[in-house]
Amino acid sequence: MNPALVITAVLTAATSFLAALAMTRFSARLGFTDLPNERSLHSRVTPRAGGVGFAIAVPIATAGTIAIAAGGLSAPILTFLLASLAIALVGLADDRWNLPVALRLLVQLAAAMVVVKACGLSFVHGLVGAVATIAIVAVTNIYNFMDGIDGIAGAQAVVAASCMALVASIQGRLEIAVAMWMMAAGVSGFLVLNWPPARIFMGDVGSTFLGFSFAGWSLLGARYGSPTIPIWAWALALSPFLFDGSYTLARRLLRGDPVHRAHRTHVYQRLVRGGWSHRRTTCLYALLAAWAGGWVILSGAAGTAPAVAIVVTAVPLFALPVMVQQVVTRNSGSES
Repeated sequence: MNPALVITAVLTAATSFLAALAMTRFSARLGFTDLPNERSLHSRVTPRAGGVGFAIAVPIATAGTIAIAAGGLSAPILTFLLASLAIALVGLADDRWNLPVALRLLVQLAAAMVVVKACGLSFVHGLVGAVATIAIVAVTNIYNFMDGIDGIAGAQAVVAASCMALVASIQGRLEIAVAMWMMAAGVSGFLVLNWPPARIFMGDVGSTFLGFSFAGWSLLGARYGSPTIPIWAWALALSPFLFDGSYTLARRLLRGDPVHRAHRTHVYQRLVRGGWSHRRTTCLYALLAAWAGGWVILSGAAGTAPAVAIVVTAVPLFALPVMVQQVVTRNSGSES
């Protein structure tokens, strides 16, 4: 690996760590505290918005490194990085003032449309553009919803980003490899303080930034530059989160539950409520992400058929709700 890239990654991780550490000390004074509510799986007031460090450092480090290595920064990538910063800033404002849902969605939709347009698609005139825009907003919010216990969102990001960095390196996609290494490094710095038991939470500033970034880079990888990195590879790398979010939404719709209300029925939340610790649950999801990411890397390096990677990744994911039901039942039986 290029020494300059390693140095930049270390600096990004350090910046992220120091910013999170500062937030642990000054969050109460600044108004960035997480109060337990009906969706929470925590019982104490905890500092939040710890993701502000990597949400700002990662785009800056990515832009600088790509510009130096490639002799400049292309318009689509610059547009996307600025849009990701905008998402982070809105997330930070939401962490502080609890912005209306409609306002957050409007900003996310606008940012997604800008990125889609920069990739040569159109939200208004093309079905592909409309689907891509909605997908970016959906992944942004799924990642936000999945950030509900100590370390889970950070661990998923580090594993997925590291896997996609290796895939991009194998494929010769310098800009994506740089972006993913910077993301892995930045989130790792934060994860030191967020690992169970967490001293600080990521906040919307971090979770929405990560979801938007993964979705945006997947579109750039598939639409801008050569060789392309297929969307399915990104979907597999994020499959534990995408599966949990989609499965939970479908389950709530079938049960007639109001999907817009806060809840604690995600698969990972049910595991914790069933008696699993935050650390154990986070490690399980990290292992699932590593399993999926490993097959993505194998597909890119050895030409393994995508269908094989998809099937072997899907098997443990579809077994997850069954395991959760057993955990919940066992816990209910022990309490009776």
